[in-house]
Formats: sequence, C-alpha cells, structure tokens
Amino acid sequence: MKPSQRAVYADRIEAVIRHLADLDPANPIPGLGELAALAHLSEYHFHRIYRTMTGETPAATVRRLRLARAVPDLADACGSVTAAAGAAGYASGPAFTRALKAETGTTADAARHDEDLMHALMAHLRSPGGAASGAPIRVEIASFDPFEVVALRNVGDYAELNHAYSRLFEAVLAVAAPEQIRGIWGVHYDDPATATAEDCRFACCLQIDGLEMAPPGLETLTLGGQAIATAVHHGSYDDIGISIDALYQNVIDVLGRPIGQAPVFVHYRQDPEETPEDDLEALICLPLA
Repeated sequence: MKPSQRAVYADRIEAVIRHLADLDPANPIPGLGELAALAHLSEYHFHRIYRTMTGETPAATVRRLRLARAVPDLADACGSVTAAAGAAGYASGPAFTRALKAETGTTADAARHDEDLMHALMAHLRSPGGAASGAPIRVEIASFDPFEVVALRNVGDYAELNHAYSRLFEAVLAVAAPEQIRGIWGVHYDDPATATAEDCRFACCLQIDGLEMAPPGLETLTLGGQAIATAVHHGSYDDIGISIDALYQNVIDVLGRPIGQAPVFVHYRQDPEETPEDDLEALICLPLA
C-alpha cells in the first residue's frame, strides 16, 4: 500500500529531528538549506511543513531536546544545576533555569526534589507538542497558466510591506497607466513564525497589461504554470499566515498531495489602503508537485 503523504513527510521530518538530537550543544543549529536538504524539501516549504508535522520550529526542537538531555543531571545526587546547564549547552545555571521554566513552567530546584515531577518533565521534553492544528479552510485545486508580474524584492518584516508596495506602485506608475494594473500579488519566500522579521524575504508584485519590460530597479517573475492548491483568506492581510498554515495542513492531511518546489504566492484582491479590513480577501496559492 502506498504510504500517505503525511507518512512520507513524517519520515522526512523524523530524519531531521534525529539529526537535531545528535547535535553537539556547542554547535549552532544548522541553516535552512541543510535542514531542507536533509528532509528532501524545498527551502520555501520546509519550515511550514516542519511546524505542520511537529507543532514547533526546529529551534524549539533543539531547545527541548537539549533540556531533555540535561534534566537527568538534576536527578543525580552528585549533579547540580551547573552540570545540567553544561549538558544542555547553556553558559550558566541561571540561563538554564530560565530556559527550563519557560519550556515547562517548572523550576530546576523543584524538579530536583520531586521524582514524579522529574519523570513528567522527561516525558514532556522528549516529545514534540504535536501537529499544528490550523483553522478549517476550503481548499480547491486549480491550474494556472503561467503569467508574468513585475516584482520588487524586499527583505524585512512582513508587517511593513506596505512601504515596499508603495515603492513598487510609484515605479510602475511612472511608466504605465493605473488601468494597466490587473492585479496585486506577493510571493512568500519565508515563514515569519520561524525566520526573524528582518530576514523575511518577499516579492511585491503587480500584474500589468502591455508592459514590455520591468522598470529600472524591478524584475519580471513568472508565476503559475502548474497544479495549485488554493484557499481564500478573509480579513486583515496581517493575519494571512494563519490561513497559509491551514492550507499546508489541508494539502498534507486531507488532499494527500505532495507540495511542489515553488514558493507560496498570493493574489491580494483588494487594496488595503482603499478597502475596510473586514472586506479584504486574498487568494493563497500553494504549488503542488
């Protein structure tokens, strides 16, 4: 029997977790490219699939596993918080204590003096929180003919993309009429739940009729051209990440389809500067293999 898509991804993510568990606490967490390659996934999708399968980020997995490695030192009669901190890769006992309290709600001192609590801590730290649970969402499969957009690449907080779109509109309207603009699009290259805000990559895009080449400082991208899972997001564009997560979960668990290599892209159907927040809609597009 052919394994389900969730089972396929579970095996790939388990390989990553084993790799993270074997890391020396003195070494940094591997980069996105290394982890994605280990999971045989596109860098654009790795973090969201990882969170969908485990309910946590790779960095959270490393913190949890390092704490799990250190907790037995607390139970050792000759052990100490300092020894546990060293086993977990923390520079000091207080830093380890803060991390343990943040992860489990329990202090190191309390764990040292309560055997039942120690066992409960170990059980908690050895297992991930569980698959992420997204909101219900209606998903449809569409086939988009490839189309071109004019793009401005931006690196920074997704919450501040309005400034990048303003620059894009200014550059485009210097060479094209407003009626030539057919649609507002965006390409999400990173997962803001994992990447730091200042490192999030995004392409602000406009679909324009009759424009032969991109204006200076901009580029042309091709979107579509393959089977795509789509879902409609309603409300503030700042909350679109919740709907993107739900789309990933639905594709893996309900549709059972493998996700493609290309990144998520979104059609913003209204201009948030001109439309009330409650009336905003966006079509999320997740390319399939």
